[in-house]
Amino acid sequence: MAVYVGMLRLGRLCAGSSGVLGARAALSRSWQEARLQGVRFLRPLGEKLAHQGV
Repeated sequence: MAVYVGMLRLGRLCAGSSGVLGARAALSRSWQEARLQGVRFLRPLGEKLAHQGV
């Protein structure tokens, strides 16, 4: 989460420059990758919990 907050701060700093679109594209791309990795990590965890009857 700290990494994501840092990325948001970096995006805000870049927003004042001419690289707004590039910064936004990079942020959204890395956010999508992080979300996909999170889903990959959480899905097996959820299946384990389901098998244990939690």
